Amino acid sequence: MRYFDERVVTTVQKVTYGVVFWPFRLLWRLKATVDTSLLTLPRGRYLMVANHRAALDAHLMLSALPYETFIKLTPIRFFAANNYLRWWWQRLLLQATGCFLAYAADGKLSGVKAGLKLASMGNSLFIFPEGKRQSSQEPVDLKPGVGRLVKAREFTVLPVYIEHGKGTTVVWGKPLRVPKNVRVRPADAVTEYVFEKVLELGRT
Repeated sequence: MRYFDERVVTTVQKVTYGVVFWPFRLLWRLKATVDTSLLTLPRGRYLMVANHRAALDAHLMLSALPYETFIKLTPIRFFAANNYLRWWWQRLLLQATGCFLAYAADGKLSGVKAGLKLASMGNSLFIFPEGKRQSSQEPVDLKPGVGRLVKAREFTVLPVYIEHGKGTTVVWGKPLRVPKNVRVRPADAVTEYVFEKVLELGRT
């Protein structure tokens, strides 16, 4: 599978921020908390890891960021469920916004392999370890993708938590590097370590 050029994705994402994200803040009554370290975020290899509650979570989370921080993260590539990219018109629209196949597909650059290639090309990655939308009451069945990514590359992880209720709350936590003694664990265990950092944001 081919991807849109980084310049195209960055342009689409900048336009989306300006046109869509501010209305999102109002419509969803967004309350955002952003760790101060993200205000002076340097360029780097970033992996955004979040819990998943609703279809527009990724957009709501990104709309919570200051524009200067958002720009430093672009272009952003999203792990998207394969069924969302089934038809040509879906691929045209979603790939332009930065999406790619989350799960390995025969004959196509997809899954973790695609994520690592895109990261090497200077793209930030955004992933939901749960692999689907879940309520806070449901047991969590995490996918190993985060662990596989972190074990393969030196990512700076940006944990972000979202909760919907009377309005929407988004919390962006402090950037972190997964310690070496954690990275040597199996991918599932590394994913659990990182996702716990996400859940901790919802307890503060």
